[in-house]
Amino acid sequence: MLNVDDVQEAVGELQRAARLGLAGALIPLRPLEHRYDHPMYEPVWAAAQDLAMPLSLHTGTRRWRPGADGDDPTLVDIVERTNKEHDVRVALAALIFAGVFERYPQLKVGAVEFEVAWAPYCLGSMDNLYTEQAIGVRGRRFKGGAVPSDCFHQNIFLSFQEDAVGIQMRALLGVETLLWASDYPHAESTFPHSRAIVERILQGYRTRRRRRLPVGIPHGCIASTKRTDPLPGVSVHTVWPSHAAPPATP
Repeated sequence: MLNVDDVQEAVGELQRAARLGLAGALIPLRPLEHRYDHPMYEPVWAAAQDLAMPLSLHTGTRRWRPGADGDDPTLVDIVERTNKEHDVRVALAALIFAGVFERYPQLKVGAVEFEVAWAPYCLGSMDNLYTEQAIGVRGRRFKGGAVPSDCFHQNIFLSFQEDAVGIQMRALLGVETLLWASDYPHAESTFPHSRAIVERILQGYRTRRRRRLPVGIPHGCIASTKRTDPLPGVSVHTVWPSHAAPPATP
């Protein structure tokens, strides 16, 4: 995980990771001092784009604060865990409304292990605030008539494990933004029933193999969207309603 408290150290570590052949990096879900709309983080975004290194916001990675105990509440408190996507919504909204993705259009940021059903409402809320409410209309404007959800579709990806509701709403997200993971070997992992769980949440939808990507990566590793070398025998599928015709192959 990058130490974004010290931006130059974070940039140096990102460069070191790239030299080692790593595919991406984690940043804290909630930094110590400033949200991700603060200009202090600009060198991190620039370096990640230049190095083509996706950045991930992972559940349970709130930055420790003085006076707090050692546990992230979302890991030990059932109420906090039920609402664990709150922090990632704040982080992504900060990036989007600050125009980070306009300045760094090739930057990719992922929300990892938050499931995905929360995202359609979050996107609708951002677009509504931006286009219809004074707090948004008076703020900075995106180029070319874009709205916040456009930044999401172009620059953000989400991982899911067994979010059947989120999959039902995937048309609002775009299947190109979705990645599946098992979270092996953690207790909440879908292992050893991953295939059965995926079949269940995709029930009623046809599948079509589009491409092979590395999935089932051990926990703590990051798979980059730029890699094309598959794990043996592992493939990723995109899905669409059974009544709809599949899209043309690119």
